[in-house]
Amino acid sequence: VVALAEHCPGLKTVNLRACCNLTDIAVVAIAEHCFGLTLVDVGWCKKLTNAAVLALAEHCPDLTSVNLRGCSNLTDGAVVSLVEHCPGLTSVDLCECGKLTDGAVKALAEHCPGLISVDLVGCKKLTDGASRGALPRPLLRQTSGLPGPYSHHKRST
Repeated sequence: VVALAEHCPGLKTVNLRACCNLTDIAVVAIAEHCFGLTLVDVGWCKKLTNAAVLALAEHCPDLTSVNLRGCSNLTDGAVVSLVEHCPGLTSVDLCECGKLTDGAVKALAEHCPGLISVDLVGCKKLTDGASRGALPRPLLRQTSGLPGPYSHHKRST
């Protein structure tokens, strides 16, 4: 993966979902060489830590879609860095990131006004504080996993 990053700096999207042996080294290399990325999927890469997300945040400000599903080592600090550096995010998947707290949700709400999809299923440390007043009503209707009055509504098409 490091060689791919070094030799293909024009990559716009990278899908490495469920690459179980992937570590921060590969994601940092991708971030440092492919700074025009708009979509990154590293869901279920359980060895990743905040360092991988911090590198994406610092080097890839054009990100619009990030899948971190199942990256269980991540903390609120990773999400805060991501949203502070990538305000154009429209889709964020944080399912099963069990260390995240209400602080991560509040950071999403405060820094990414263009969000249209957030998935937080299995983020067991979230409380009602994550939904009440943190996210605008239209986004809550499209958000999975948040406790509160809008969590059961389905989007109408």
